[in-house]
Amino acid sequence: MGRYAGIITVVFIFLLNVNISAQKYWELGGMGGVSYYLGDINHSRQFYNSMPTGGGFLRYTFTQRWQSRIAVVGGYLKGSDRDFNNQYQYLRNYSFATPIIETSATVEFNFKPFKLEDRRKFFSPFVYTGGAFFMATNAYQPYQVAIPFGVGLKLNFLKLFTFGVEWGFRKTFTDGIDRITWYKNIPYSELTTEYQLPRQTGYYRQRDWYSFALVSLSFKIYSFDRACHVYDY
Repeated sequence: MGRYAGIITVVFIFLLNVNISAQKYWELGGMGGVSYYLGDINHSRQFYNSMPTGGGFLRYTFTQRWQSRIAVVGGYLKGSDRDFNNQYQYLRNYSFATPIIETSATVEFNFKPFKLEDRRKFFSPFVYTGGAFFMATNAYQPYQVAIPFGVGLKLNFLKLFTFGVEWGFRKTFTDGIDRITWYKNIPYSELTTEYQLPRQTGYYRQRDWYSFALVSLSFKIYSFDRACHVYDY
């Protein structure tokens, strides 16, 4: 019992310290950058066919390490087989384009203590993950869910403002954003026997991905500051 009491005491002290040292506040912001697609057409080329994108967000700070964010971002995805020097893709000759709108809820972890109005804690690299719902109007299944994750860097200035840069990916559970299915309907070529064999159009187990690279600017709109500076770290 003594061991469990000690563990409970340590946890209680930790939670009390987090609550006291936390400066809880809301931020409202906007972001802009580029969006691009990875899938059956573009397997691995980063920033391929990057298109302008933008949106807004509301961020809540729990502690100097943990923050959460709700965001809405709109962009555009497109791709074409003719952009790649691959004979199979040249014969397939697929292309697609679709607007995309994403609503996400994510959690951010700051590697360094980060706090507005504190020049000693003015920047931090961070990682984020969470959940997202997106609509791609020209996809086979326009409404889908995804798992967002990424990295970034944020810094504060003029006391109330946060500037950030981030690069993130969205793992989807659909192969229909690019409208390329895995069925065996590749057109045949009379030029070489190599491409006369039936081949699936898409990759059966490969799901489509998309990515956002963004810069953001936000400002504090409301604070629940109950900070006791004895516990600052």
